[in-house]
Parts: sequence; C-alpha cells; structure tokens
Amino acid sequence: MNRRIQLTVLADTITDRGIMHLKAMPRLKALGIGNAGKSDTGLTRLASLTSLEVLAVKGGSGLTDNGWKPLAGMPKLRALEIYHSRITEQGLAHLYPIKTLDSIQIRSAVPVSQQAVARLRTELPKVQTLDISQPEPPRRTRVAQPAKAMLRP
Repeated sequence: MNRRIQLTVLADTITDRGIMHLKAMPRLKALGIGNAGKSDTGLTRLASLTSLEVLAVKGGSGLTDNGWKPLAGMPKLRALEIYHSRITEQGLAHLYPIKTLDSIQIRSAVPVSQQAVARLRTELPKVQTLDISQPEPPRRTRVAQPAKAMLRP
C-alpha cells in the first residue's frame, strides 16, 4: 500500500535536533515546519527525506542562503514554500538543480530582483507557480477614541 504521509509540526519552533528525528519517517510526502532550526543544519537533515514532495518552511533567524543547498538532494520535491526567510539571489541559485519543482512560493525579507526571478524560471522550466515577494509590513490601525470622548456634544 502506497499511502501518502503528511506531517505539520505545529510547534512554533523545531530545533535542529528535533528535525533529526524526522529521518525515521522515510515515506514522508509532505512536511510543514515552523522556524526551521536555528541554523542551516536543520535543512541539511531534511535532505534525507528523499520521498518528500511538498515542503513548507518558516525560516529561522540562523538560516543562510547555503542552508537551501541540501534541498537539491530531494529527487521528488514538487512544491516549496519558504516564509519569513532572508533568502537572496544566491540562495535561489541553490534551487536550480531541483528540476522536479512545479510550485515555488517565497516570502523573503530581502528584495529579490526581477532578473533573479527570470533566471529561476529559465533554470526550472517546469515551474507553473512562481511567487516571490517580500512580506507586507504590518498595517498601522487607528486606535478608536474612547467611547466617552465620542459622546461629548
């Protein structure tokens, strides 16, 4: 039986050591994790999940562009979502070898040029969904005046 196995780590943060335990799930097809470790080590450990097809990562503060390089060892990865990251154009280059990707969504705090996005499209022609943007800044809302002040004549 070929069952699809999916895991979402609901904890706000998973440590690099915690990610190591995921290797016990070699048939895992989809994974969503928050704050993917404090360093690139966590993503390196994810590379052993060679059946993974969908990966959603909320980047941790210690992830660098080099952290994305091990994802090239995931032969079945089709969809990649990266949130709250600082991935730059150099980090995007580490995605070029993942020819199986058909969907990429990235929210990076670092601006990514249109040339880099165009190059990613060229390097990964199977990609149908490509959305790379900066997260929207928090909106400031006006604080309503106290009700008493609003009732004054």
